[in-house]
Amino acid sequence: MKVETFNQLQQRIPERIIEHAVRGMLPKGREIC
Repeated sequence: MKVETFNQLQQRIPERIIEHAVRGMLPKGREIC
């Protein structure tokens, strides 16, 4: 498993980080897709 710093990851795939953050904030449920 390759470890990257947050800055490296943010430069490479900023939309992935935002998506992950939003999913982490949303309540876990089937109705949210």
